[in-house]
Amino acid sequence: MKKILIVEDEKALAEEFADWLQFEGYEVIRAYDGKQGLDLALAELPDLILSDIMMPKLSGTQLLYALRAQEVSKMTPFVFLSALSERDHVRNGMILGADDYVSKPVRREELLDTVKCRLERAQETEQYASKSLNELRHNIITHLPHELRTPLNSVIGFGSLLSEMAESFSSKEVSEMGEAILKGGTRLHRLIENYLLYIQIELQHKVVQGQLEAEKLEAVCFDAAFSVAKKYGRENDLSVSVEPCGIGMSDEILRKAITELTDNAFRFSKNNSKIIITGLARPNSFYELTVKDHGIGMYTDDIKRIGAFMQFDRERNEQQGSGLGLVLVQRMVALAGGSMEIKSKKDQWTKVKIQIPQSR
Repeated sequence: MKKILIVEDEKALAEEFADWLQFEGYEVIRAYDGKQGLDLALAELPDLILSDIMMPKLSGTQLLYALRAQEVSKMTPFVFLSALSERDHVRNGMILGADDYVSKPVRREELLDTVKCRLERAQETEQYASKSLNELRHNIITHLPHELRTPLNSVIGFGSLLSEMAESFSSKEVSEMGEAILKGGTRLHRLIENYLLYIQIELQHKVVQGQLEAEKLEAVCFDAAFSVAKKYGRENDLSVSVEPCGIGMSDEILRKAITELTDNAFRFSKNNSKIIITGLARPNSFYELTVKDHGIGMYTDDIKRIGAFMQFDRERNEQQGSGLGLVLVQRMVALAGGSMEIKSKKDQWTKVKIQIPQSR
């Protein structure tokens, strides 16, 4: 049975709404001011809250703000009961995260339809989140062991040879083994760092918050991109042209995003093919960064399925890694208030565009 909290200072109205809902089979609890509503919401954890706006002790918008600040109630569906004269308050409430509103005088059918719709929507969201979590678990179980073993086998294998038979190898062979160990260790280190950052972002969204001044943006982009190009020995394949602009993202997070996108571009393209990075300040208050390669490309269905530890064409592209980099970029940009778009043509090119809010 779904539990609904009614927060309404007019007791007669609260009782009438409660009768309608109880007749439909809902469990109903009542509060007659905003403070009592907040206390009951946190104690009872209702499935949905119906709240008046103008109330003593705490207004409806103050109640919503307080609930959205609490982990246990930040996702609870919240519906305003509002008079026409309170339209500005409703608008402010929707900005704060209200899910819907019902105008007074309240009609029975409208109230019941709104409650049903919002509860169904909340259930769909919960099911989607559960499905995404299960998919992540599956991907981690399926792919992470392989991604850990591949570089680890290289480190252990060559390390054992050097430890047990060092005198049998020439200095050139020892150098080559050292390079293989370094390459495997670096790959393993990057995977672990990406995994830890992914977990940190999911548990503590504030990790992406920050500001980057216009004069530093260009330097960060150049430094991050050319560091990756140097790793692949392809500095001549890289072209970077970015406008200075202040953005709502920290130096560290932007550097990580550019590094991951550039690394993907080099990894999935051949020597002597261009990697082009551009940055433009758009009039819509967003800064647009684009990374384009002329490599193996992706199928449309693969783009739609991008997720943590999701891999594509494993049999053709053994070197591709965990697939976590794009997810990290997507999450970091989204939590900074931006967006990411991927376009690609199989076996020809891939273009990743991220939009980041400009600094105010």
